[in-house]
Amino acid sequence: MDLATVLQNAQHPNPEIRNQAEAYLNQAVEAQYGPFLLALTVELATESRPAPGRQLAGLYIKNLITATDDAILERKTNQWLQCDPATQSQIRAGFLEAIKSPVQVVSHTAAQILAAYGAVDVPRNAWPDLLAALFNNINSAEIQDVTKVASLEALGYMCDVMSPEAVDNNVVNQILSAIIDGMRSDRRNDVRLAAVTALNNSLDFTSQNFENQVERNAIMQAICEATQASEVKIRERAYECFATIADLYYDKLQPYAETIFNLTLSAISKDDPAVGMQAIELWNTICDTEVNLLADIEDGDANVSDYLKLTEVAAPSLTPLLLQCMTKQEEDADEDDAWNISMAAATLLEGIARTIENSIVPLVLPFITENINNANWRLKEAALMAFGMILDGPTGETLSPLVVQAMPILITCLRDPNTLVRDTSAWTIGRICELHKSCLSNEILPHMVAGLGASLEDPSSKVVSQACFAMHNLSEACSDESEANSNVLSHFMPQMLTKLLAITVREDWEQDNIRATAYEAI
Repeated sequence: MDLATVLQNAQHPNPEIRNQAEAYLNQAVEAQYGPFLLALTVELATESRPAPGRQLAGLYIKNLITATDDAILERKTNQWLQCDPATQSQIRAGFLEAIKSPVQVVSHTAAQILAAYGAVDVPRNAWPDLLAALFNNINSAEIQDVTKVASLEALGYMCDVMSPEAVDNNVVNQILSAIIDGMRSDRRNDVRLAAVTALNNSLDFTSQNFENQVERNAIMQAICEATQASEVKIRERAYECFATIADLYYDKLQPYAETIFNLTLSAISKDDPAVGMQAIELWNTICDTEVNLLADIEDGDANVSDYLKLTEVAAPSLTPLLLQCMTKQEEDADEDDAWNISMAAATLLEGIARTIENSIVPLVLPFITENINNANWRLKEAALMAFGMILDGPTGETLSPLVVQAMPILITCLRDPNTLVRDTSAWTIGRICELHKSCLSNEILPHMVAGLGASLEDPSSKVVSQACFAMHNLSEACSDESEANSNVLSHFMPQMLTKLLAITVREDWEQDNIRATAYEAI
């Protein structure tokens, strides 16, 4: 049986055939590691072989040097390091040949292999011509673009797994220069996309370069230019790079804050939704960083000067744009669970509220007041969602009067003809029960429980799930009185238990996890 057939059989649905093939492969690795790895490499690099078999060979090669378990990884690494040097040279040459394949699936697989074995060899100076070969692939006019793409992928993957301390600083600089060069605006889009993706993978690896202002400026300039590329995916990846930088190098963002602000506002308001969502994710990262930093400052673990106030400065312009995005909901909320710009904007609004706290209220309140009773369901639902999203951040003193005013409207919205409006109303009530239970007066409680009781019987499983969430949080809010003979919920308990138990036997009990959610509420 030839090697290609064995590799195919290792994927066979029949357990007996699959087990026999796997046993053969494992035995070959243990008995003849070097020759067997070389045979796999020949299978990968031979252009006349079928692409699926070459890919299988490549994946098996990669698995021989990678592992999630440290002990297994050490054993596999030692197997490679102890391989006969002459055989190693042939294998490495085969890897470099495979990355030049015009077959994309083969060159992509070879990129992963080069990165995995390169991450072992480069820090040990055991493969001195690897990086030179990859740099030549990227820069040579005679090399086809599919190879340039794969070579950039290999550099990015390698940076993702190598520690910068393990390699010479000149090596890091050379890798970064090659990636930045690949991002040039005169490059083909597929090459630029591979380069900007590689840059994102290498940002942690190139931490020393971020300490140098000239080099940092060059990196930021390259990313800024990539945000203006004609290809959507390139622009999206560029904002992903910015988000990674915000996470890793927040303290270096101040000189670039205005440029990032202008670019992201344009992306959110005018660009493709995929790009806009990634720009929103950048600000989510900034918000998370600043919330954590403010907590550290309060605990005495950070200095006030470390806080750049990026969210605070951006919020007055960013918030109206997010509210506009929140009106772009998906038509069919019951069937389309895909992440969209409306959800992304709502999540960022919550992040801003947690960061700037009370200052968010005047930025959002006019929108809520104007639209919470709007006949247009999109505007109404966006107003409800906005209110729910700012409940965590501002103080109870600031929000209490607003919550009291909003409760009757929220209860009424539980009966709205639109499913998404009912869904968001129940969720917002649940958030109030969780975060602002002091606002739940004895006067409003019967109306709220009656409204949620009806929602527990809603035809939409999404609404039912949120009503269970609200009942769960309402019960938690009353837990302080659990030792008493009765509390404000006692009167409603028999009816609520009956309705919650009925949910567990609904025909759609598997939808939106409503059976488990009902049991949690019970």
